[in-house]
Amino acid sequence: MADLDPDSPARDVLHRRLTELAERLPAAVAAAREDRDDGLHRTRTTCRRLRAVLVAYRPLVDRERVEPVRDELRWLARALGERRDVEVVGVRLGRLLDEEEPRLVRGPVRRRLATHQRAARRTTGAADDVLDSDRCARLVEAVRRLAESPPWTVRADKRASKVVTKRLRKELSRVADRLDAVPDGEPGARAERERDEAVHDLRKAVKRLRYAAEVARPAFGADADRLTKRAKRLTTALGDRQDTVETRALLRTLADEAEQSGEPTFTWGRLHAREESAAHAVEADLPRLWDAVARDKTSGWVR
Repeated sequence: MADLDPDSPARDVLHRRLTELAERLPAAVAAAREDRDDGLHRTRTTCRRLRAVLVAYRPLVDRERVEPVRDELRWLARALGERRDVEVVGVRLGRLLDEEEPRLVRGPVRRRLATHQRAARRTTGAADDVLDSDRCARLVEAVRRLAESPPWTVRADKRASKVVTKRLRKELSRVADRLDAVPDGEPGARAERERDEAVHDLRKAVKRLRYAAEVARPAFGADADRLTKRAKRLTTALGDRQDTVETRALLRTLADEAEQSGEPTFTWGRLHAREESAAHAVEADLPRLWDAVARDKTSGWVR
């Protein structure tokens, strides 16, 4: 492939990334079907990257032709999400239990967790049907065709230094708006839900920024690479916090089930408190992580 730089047409910069992701998707789907090489996760992240890139750079492509592909990418990622979430939460809770002192593990907690996870996996087995469906196969082919011949707009012919940096600046501003919308940590279940939703929206915005910055790396080198890495650190922290949202919900369910069966609930409550503390730790670190990302908005290259 030809070398890219800030003077390259924006279409060439975006096309490079679309081609990479389109080539990655079939292998990820195949691995997911065979339940190997973390294929389920790779399929979801590839779909998310493709969709985020198409959203962040939508002025460069014809919306009417791209929108159906974006919708199908959202469908596949969501269809596979439930089973993946079950796996992640189970692994996280298992690790938390491993870290507990044996004297603090009261009752048949491991057995109850294992029973719940087996039941959850049975109810999310539809992922296999999704991966084997004609709809999934059509999506993979549609992505291939899109990358092979994107429906460019006139704006795509402009220099990357003008178009790509403008899109990144927009994504940075979007993250800042989502951060400002996160409410203070007031007590109460309703306030907690509102905060969880706001932080989740923030996480989605940061992920889109990160994926948009990945597009710029071949043309902008170290500048785009630095922004990508800083956004990834923030995304990882927010992802850890989102995991605590899922685990805390499951812990409340398991505690209720244990109580109804006459089992001790001490360990479930202790793990819930630990996850709550982990969520607060991420929130306290958000200003530092965002400051690192925001430096790129003032450093000059995305002006």
